[in-house]
Amino acid sequence: MSPKNNLLLEEALDENTPTERLREIVRKGNKTIRNAVARNPNTPPDILIECFYEFPNHVLNNPALELILLENPHFLNELVSNNPFVFNDELPLFFVEWASRHPKESIRESVATSIQTPCHVLADLAADVDEDVRYKVAENHKTPSYSLAQLAVDNNYKIRIAVAENITTTSETLEKLAQDEDENVRSKVAANERTPLETLEMLARDKCGMVRIAAVENPCLSSETLETIFNSLIALDMNIIQQIKLPLAFVDLAVNHPDANIRLAVATNHYTPQNFLAKLVSDEVTEIRLIVAKNPNTSKSTLKILINDTNDAIAFIAALQLRQKLEDYYFDDDEENPF
Repeated sequence: MSPKNNLLLEEALDENTPTERLREIVRKGNKTIRNAVARNPNTPPDILIECFYEFPNHVLNNPALELILLENPHFLNELVSNNPFVFNDELPLFFVEWASRHPKESIRESVATSIQTPCHVLADLAADVDEDVRYKVAENHKTPSYSLAQLAVDNNYKIRIAVAENITTTSETLEKLAQDEDENVRSKVAANERTPLETLEMLARDKCGMVRIAAVENPCLSSETLETIFNSLIALDMNIIQQIKLPLAFVDLAVNHPDANIRLAVATNHYTPQNFLAKLVSDEVTEIRLIVAKNPNTSKSTLKILINDTNDAIAFIAALQLRQKLEDYYFDDDEENPF
């Protein structure tokens, strides 16, 4: 720090520095100097409000704050107006508790959103009269489990959805939400990786298809249940494997299925992701490799493998497809068509 700034810092730290001089210093000084001004009990309230955006904790811990509040009971409101995002910081408890009881819903909502908010404050806000505040509490990963359990029976289904999505919601609460009357809530339970396996298997057979899909896409669902549902789809209509955009778990089962007809169907499907089509380039069934070469979603790197196929027809089709892709997409050779 330069000699000039050292002198300014000494003045900024000195509690006897006149108010007007502190006004001058805060305009001239660097961050360290402004920080010192924010802590100085002789700093005027309007300058503290300016400093609050940069140094909220130091302003709130300023020794003069209690006296300022006696003279101006609305001073905390003025501070928040200058820094509405302050609740993302770790703040003195008295200030957070004051904000959690604020008549403005937007301020209580900000407190409910912050992961810095203490658990007991979030617990109080879980019973807030405003639905938006309760929703933010339900989303917050720091909300205590007993409060999430309380919000899991809220009348507002959006709040119950937020609880079902929260990665800290306990398995016991998720089990209860799996019985929720709203299919949107149940689908979020089905997607939550903390949902117990037994509950996932139940949701995989839910009356609502959206819930069943969410359960199938949950990586924690047992392979046995996945295979059972997959086999029931095949038994119903093979065209499902051939035409519909499937959950990745089903695509994986189809690509590795012992039945060549299933592998052929998934190779035909234009929704089959490139990385799964790539797994079929070495399939022992010639027709499957040919279908992969024809699939418009097959990547250039996969086609480059197929142009060396032992079957001349496959090599020829792959070369035609590769040339078309190089004409249609102006990518470098090593890049993939992402679509």
